[in-house]
Amino acid sequence: MRIENIEVCQPIVELVKLLVRNNVTIIESRVSDYHFHEVFIRMKNNSFKNFDDINIANITQPNQGMFCCSCHWSCVKVE
Repeated sequence: MRIENIEVCQPIVELVKLLVRNNVTIIESRVSDYHFHEVFIRMKNNSFKNFDDINIANITQPNQGMFCCSCHWSCVKVE
Protein backbone atom coordinates (compact mmCIF):
# COMPACT_ATOMS: atom_id res chain seq x y z
CA MET A 1 0.00 0.00 0.00
CA ARG A 2 1.33 3.43 -0.97
CA ILE A 3 0.13 6.94 -0.21
CA GLU A 4 1.62 9.77 -2.26
CA ASN A 5 4.46 7.46 -3.30
CA ILE A 6 5.30 6.58 0.34
CA GLU A 7 5.24 2.92 1.33
CA VAL A 8 2.87 2.39 4.29
CA CYS A 9 4.23 0.24 7.13
CA GLN A 10 2.97 -3.31 7.55
CA PRO A 11 1.09 -2.78 10.87
CA ILE A 12 -0.99 0.03 9.31
CA VAL A 13 -1.59 -2.03 6.16
CA GLU A 14 -2.84 -4.94 8.32
CA LEU A 15 -5.07 -2.59 10.32
CA VAL A 16 -6.60 -1.00 7.23
CA LYS A 17 -7.24 -4.41 5.63
CA LEU A 18 -8.94 -5.62 8.81
CA LEU A 19 -11.12 -2.52 8.98
CA VAL A 20 -12.06 -2.65 5.28
CA ARG A 21 -13.13 -6.30 5.71
CA ASN A 22 -15.43 -5.04 8.48
CA ASN A 23 -17.22 -2.44 6.33
CA VAL A 24 -15.04 0.56 7.19
CA THR A 25 -14.14 2.79 4.24
CA ILE A 26 -11.21 5.12 3.64
CA ILE A 27 -12.34 8.72 3.28
CA GLU A 28 -8.95 10.46 3.47
CA SER A 29 -5.31 9.43 3.24
CA ARG A 30 -2.25 11.64 3.22
CA VAL A 31 1.41 11.75 4.15
CA SER A 32 2.02 13.57 7.43
CA ASP A 33 5.81 13.48 7.27
CA TYR A 34 7.74 12.42 4.17
CA HIS A 35 11.04 12.03 6.02
CA PHE A 36 9.69 9.50 8.53
CA HIS A 37 7.15 7.93 6.10
CA GLU A 38 4.39 8.89 8.52
CA VAL A 39 0.85 8.70 7.11
CA PHE A 40 -2.62 9.62 8.31
CA ILE A 41 -5.72 7.71 7.22
CA ARG A 42 -9.26 8.73 8.15
CA MET A 43 -11.93 6.06 7.85
CA LYS A 44 -15.70 5.89 8.25
CA ASN A 45 -17.24 3.06 10.23
CA ASN A 46 -20.26 1.90 8.21
CA SER A 47 -21.06 -0.85 10.71
CA PHE A 48 -22.02 -0.92 14.34
CA LYS A 49 -18.86 -2.76 15.35
CA ASN A 50 -16.59 -1.51 18.07
CA PHE A 51 -12.89 -1.95 17.27
CA ASP A 52 -11.45 -1.53 20.77
CA ASP A 53 -10.12 -5.10 20.85
CA ILE A 54 -7.78 -4.90 17.84
CA ASN A 55 -4.58 -6.80 18.51
CA ILE A 56 -1.98 -6.08 15.82
CA ALA A 57 1.73 -5.92 16.68
CA ASN A 58 3.04 -2.32 16.95
CA ILE A 59 -0.48 -0.82 16.89
CA THR A 60 -1.67 1.12 19.93
CA GLN A 61 -4.93 2.91 20.62
CA PRO A 62 -4.11 6.21 22.35
CA ASN A 63 -7.80 7.17 22.46
CA GLN A 64 -11.21 6.04 21.22
CA GLY A 65 -11.22 5.59 17.44
CA MET A 66 -7.53 6.41 16.94
CA PHE A 67 -4.90 3.78 16.16
CA CYS A 68 -1.20 4.51 15.75
CA CYS A 69 1.86 2.46 14.87
CA SER A 70 5.01 2.60 16.97
CA CYS A 71 7.33 2.21 13.98
CA HIS A 72 6.50 5.35 11.93
CA TRP A 73 3.95 7.19 14.14
CA SER A 74 1.34 6.71 11.41
CA CYS A 75 -2.28 6.95 12.55
CA VAL A 76 -5.67 5.70 11.46
CA LYS A 77 -8.73 7.53 12.74
CA VAL A 78 -12.06 5.68 12.63
CA GLU A 79 -15.13 7.89 12.81
